[in-house]
Amino acid sequence: MTVTVVHPQVQHSHQVARALAEAGLLEQYVTSCCFTPQQIALLSASLRTEFSKRYHPHIPYDRVATFPYAELAWKLAGMIVSPALHERLFYHNVWLFDRMVSRRVARSQARIVVGYENSSRATFRAAKRQGKFCVLDAASVHYQAQQEVYTPPYSAAFLKRINAGKAEEIRLADHILTLSGYARETYIRAGVPAGKISVIPLGVDCSRFHGSSRNPAPEGFRFLFVGNIKYSKGTDLLLKSFERLDIPGKQLVIIGASGDASHLLSPLPEGVTVKGHMPHDQLCAEYDRADVFVLPSRLDGFGLVVTEAMATGTPVIVSSHVGAKDLVQNGVTGWIFESGDLDSLAACMLQAYEQKRDLPTMGARALETVSACTWEQYRATVGRFYAELSEKLP
Repeated sequence: MTVTVVHPQVQHSHQVARALAEAGLLEQYVTSCCFTPQQIALLSASLRTEFSKRYHPHIPYDRVATFPYAELAWKLAGMIVSPALHERLFYHNVWLFDRMVSRRVARSQARIVVGYENSSRATFRAAKRQGKFCVLDAASVHYQAQQEVYTPPYSAAFLKRINAGKAEEIRLADHILTLSGYARETYIRAGVPAGKISVIPLGVDCSRFHGSSRNPAPEGFRFLFVGNIKYSKGTDLLLKSFERLDIPGKQLVIIGASGDASHLLSPLPEGVTVKGHMPHDQLCAEYDRADVFVLPSRLDGFGLVVTEAMATGTPVIVSSHVGAKDLVQNGVTGWIFESGDLDSLAACMLQAYEQKRDLPTMGARALETVSACTWEQYRATVGRFYAELSEKLP
C-alpha cells in the first residue's frame, strides 16, 4: 500500500516524501518545482538561493510530479503588484495548484493521500471519491486559534472563503498530523475528535546547526530573534520588552523578512540591529554569537528556529503558544512565558541576563535535548506512522 504526498511548495513535505521513499511507501511526490543538479546550475545565484529547497536528491525523480505553472504566475505577479495583493494572490496560487493536481491524485494507485492546509480541498474530494484515506499534515494551529490573536488584512468575504476551505479540509481528512502538543490542543478545542489527531514534531539539521563555534560577546548581552517581522510572531512585544530592560550594552538582533510590524523599526530603536533574511550558513553564526534566542510568537505550530537555536547550544525564551515549547524545560534549557504577556516576557529576558554565568550550562542541556530530534529521527517516525497506518487499512 503506497502514499502520495501533495504540496504546492515545500514546508516539510519533502522530508515526508523522503521518509516514505526510504520506507518503500512512496507512490508520488506532487509539488510545484523540483530541480535536478543540472537545472540548479543553470539558475542565477539569487534564484539558486531561493530554490535551494527545491532540490531533493534523496527522492527518486521518477516518483516526483511537478506542476510549476501556478507558482510561476504568482512569482511573476509579485514583480508588478503590491505586497498586500501579492499575499492575497498566494491563496489563488495554491487553490489553482490544488485543482490542477486533484485529477492526477485520484488516478494514482496510492491508497493514502497526504495534503497540506489551504491546498487540499479539491485533492481530498477527488481522493475520497476513489476511496482513498486522506491525511492532513497541519503545519500550523487550527484556523480558529489563529483568528483569536490575529486578523489577516483581508475583506470579511475573502477571509470567510479561506476559512471555509480550511474547514472542509479538516472535515474531509481521515486523520490529522500536527507538529506539537500545543497545535493538537487547538484542534481539539475547535471540536476535532482527539482520536483523529497525532503529533510528530519536526527535526533539525544538527550537522548544520551545532555549537562547536559558539562565541557570544564577553561584554554586553545579545538577544536574537529569527522570523518574519510580524504581529503574529510577537515582534512588537519583543521590542517593548527590550526597551524596558536596564541592561548595560544590551543588543537585539532581528533576522527576517519584513511584515506587518516592520513599521515599528522606523526609526530603529537604540541597540536593535535588523539584518533581513539570511541563508542557513550565515544564520548558524548568528546563533553562535547570541547569548539567548527569543521567539515570542502569539501562535506558532512548531517554530523550527527554536530547535535550530538549541542545536547550537543557545538557551531559548519562547511563548506558551510556540509548539516547540514541548522541548523547552523552564529554567533548565530556557524559559517559557505566557503568550502576549509583556511583563512575563520582560521578566524572562531580565532573568536570562542575571543568570548569564549559567547560560553555557543551559545551552549544553538544550543541545542535549534536541540531539535526538534530527531529521533522520523525524523520517523514521513518519515511516513507522504510515507503515502502521497501511497495515490497519482494509
